[in-house]
Formats: sequence, structure tokens, C-alpha cells
Amino acid sequence: MRSFINFSPAFILVILSSVASAADWPQYLGIKGDAVSSETINGDWKNQAPKILWKAKVGKGCGSWSIVGGKALVVGNDKGNDIVSCRAADTGKLIWQHEYPEKLVANLYEGGPNTTPTVDGNRVYTLSKSGVLFCLNLGDGRPIWRRHLRDELGGKPGGWGFTASPVVDGDLVYVLPCSKDGAFYALDKKTGKVAWHTTNIQRSGYATPVLTNIDGKRAALVFYGRTVVAHDLTAKGKILF
Repeated sequence: MRSFINFSPAFILVILSSVASAADWPQYLGIKGDAVSSETINGDWKNQAPKILWKAKVGKGCGSWSIVGGKALVVGNDKGNDIVSCRAADTGKLIWQHEYPEKLVANLYEGGPNTTPTVDGNRVYTLSKSGVLFCLNLGDGRPIWRRHLRDELGGKPGGWGFTASPVVDGDLVYVLPCSKDGAFYALDKKTGKVAWHTTNIQRSGYATPVLTNIDGKRAALVFYGRTVVAHDLTAKGKILF
């Protein structure tokens, strides 16, 4: 089963079928970050349109949904706040939501958050347009820790703000502050403390890093503002190419 989402300014419309048996989609572009789903759907929407199960107002934004264990999560902006919503995937019933102040910043589009929630175990990682990084409890939305990529790490986003979704691998969560001290950061996923960061200085891009294996090494492919770099995750981000 694939899920299809129509993000409008005021509400989100979700079309899902067989939600209970669907595969998880815990982060941007799916479980492997490659936009490939093991599910299949009926492609004949003209004659067999899928059933609309529910609608819900979630605010404005350009991020996508994450779906894990029957929970559907997304971030939107409404009345000067970012709102992280967790809903029952089959009914749309609100399980919890977490709000914090964040400007809409409608720059050439309607504005709102650009990133997708990343779910890892019982934790949810979200990143706002201005750089507010939260680790939330999946069960109740309670904040576990908070960092600010701009104010704390000196991050310099592009004109549309921070857009690369957090990526979790092993014990670390990877983010792209693109600060004067380094472009690519690895944080302890349980505490938010900096584990290491690269020293390369790069102009901020807008793409989420892709994790892969290169010559037997765990690596991150990062599309910065002007170049693509492969970082060796086993050697504190050493540049492979």
C-alpha cells in the first residue's frame, strides 16, 4: 500500500487503504530513503477511485507524512506555531500534538515547515524552518531534548530555511547546519549532544542526505549548494569524494 497526500493550505487529505497491514514509512522517502515501497495499489483511479478515510486540519507546510505502527505524523504551521501532529492512521483521530513558536516565512510559496518527521524506535525527530530540532516521545509527544541548528551550532540555511530532514542511523542523528565550523553534524540521538562534525565549509543545499555503503563503508551522500560530497560515517565524516 502506498499513501497519497494532498497538502493544501488549510487541511490535509489522506487516502489510505488497508492501513492496518501497511508497511511502515518512518522517514522522508520511506524506510530506506529511496522512495520505494513494497506495497502495491490499484492504479485505475478513474474507474476505481480509492476511498477517502479522513480529513484533518494540520496547518501549512511542505513536508510529508511518516507512518509507523498505525500512527501518522506530520508537521504544519498555524497562527505563528509549528504543530507536530500524531494521528491514528486509520481514523485520523488525534493522539497528541506538540506546538512551539515558529514563523510561517512565506517566501515565494505558502510557507511552513519543509521537513518530514523521522521516527526511530520510540523517538520522533523534527526540524523547523529556522533550525529548531526536537526529539519527541512517540507515545505522548513529550520533548526529550531540543537543539537549535542556527542559534547553537551557527547554522546558515539557504533562502528557504532548513529543508533537509533529520536522518537516523545507529546511535546518531545526522543534520546539516552548514555552519562556519563544519557543514555536516552527527548528534547523539538520545541526548542531542554533538558526537562529531566535519570541518568542510559548504553552502547550504536543500536535499536530505542519502545513507548508503561505499566500498564497504557506511557513507552519507550530501547535496550541498554547489557540490555533492560523500562523507565516511565510520571516520567522522571524512570526505570520500
